[in-house]
Amino acid sequence: MTPLYLDHAASSPLAPEVADAMTPWLSDKFGNPHSDHLTGIAAASAVEHAKDQISSLFACAPDDIIFTSGATEANNLALKGILQSKKIAGRHLIVSAIEHKCVLEAARYLEHVGCDLTVVPPAPNGRVSASHVADAMRDDTALVSVMAVNNETGAIQPFREIAELCADRAVLFHTDAAQAVGRLAIDLSDLPNTLLSLSGHKLSGPQGIGALIAPREIRQQMTPLFHGGGQQGGIRSGTVPTALCVGLGAAAALAQEWQSRDQGHFHDLRADFLRLLRESGCDVELNAGKDTVPGILSVRIPGVDAAELVLTVQESVSISMGSACNAGSIEPSYVLRAMGLPASCANESVRISFGRTSTKEHVNQGVAALVAGIGKIRSRDESATSISDHGSKLPLPTGRNLQ
Repeated sequence: MTPLYLDHAASSPLAPEVADAMTPWLSDKFGNPHSDHLTGIAAASAVEHAKDQISSLFACAPDDIIFTSGATEANNLALKGILQSKKIAGRHLIVSAIEHKCVLEAARYLEHVGCDLTVVPPAPNGRVSASHVADAMRDDTALVSVMAVNNETGAIQPFREIAELCADRAVLFHTDAAQAVGRLAIDLSDLPNTLLSLSGHKLSGPQGIGALIAPREIRQQMTPLFHGGGQQGGIRSGTVPTALCVGLGAAAALAQEWQSRDQGHFHDLRADFLRLLRESGCDVELNAGKDTVPGILSVRIPGVDAAELVLTVQESVSISMGSACNAGSIEPSYVLRAMGLPASCANESVRISFGRTSTKEHVNQGVAALVAGIGKIRSRDESATSISDHGSKLPLPTGRNLQ
């Protein structure tokens, strides 16, 4: 039996409309969009249409869109492309402590090669303070990077306010919006000097495609990550994957169409999930404050090891301990630890995330699976404790490596 899927923040299923839009470009329409013949020109036209769809969602210019392999590459291009550019003054970078690993690792790399780095911690509610970011700015600050929505807690960051602060000080601003697209309306026409990263598979599009949106005047000053044939204005060389670009464009169009309906849908699912879980006798606590997107929940179940719970219910329901980028690690979530949660509480926390295809019946099934899994774990714990009380040295259950 296929497990119920409640981990849409990690990856969302490909929308049928997106698959249909991509199909022709995966078969007979195979031209290189950078070729000058009719087959290539047709592919180039499809790529341009995808840019139009994405630009409509964000109210940006189509030429501001740089296609990448995903948000990880887009984030790396934003940070390294600015901090390593000889055309941009300043070598000071500010990031938040709750950024996706690709932003934090890129920032640490830049620090290693000579840039100055300031990491701003969040408040206990999971949000970064705009005033703390402002306090961290210096005369040589080149870039501030703060995500729009945290991928583990769903906490909405004050990215608009921070963008305005940066604009007032002539500092560039970047936001990783991978988890915000389709969950929040983002109008880049109101956010000057702003770069934005997105990922296809977070919004019912294909894996392996993303984009960095960078205004022309900024892009022309950036240095590329790698070099080649000079495609995409020389900032991101390499043949653009037509089918994936078409898929990202179609997913962006769907996100724009469904955005308001999705939010109401997610809100209802969240409310039902928490109510049913609590009515079933589970004492759950939310790890973030009220300013969160409703489709992502970080919940703590006191006394239950999160890694063990994920494994116990894996045949019934797919959930996670946090970000998929940490798969293979059972260390406490660095996001929750940065928020001030002790390691013991972080290790009792799981992430539940809904998608467009989630239903109320899925919520019912998911709660039933979680309640059953929690019951199994507590029964094992009680049994192990009882045996231990009688002198046995059998080990208690522990969290295991997540793959």
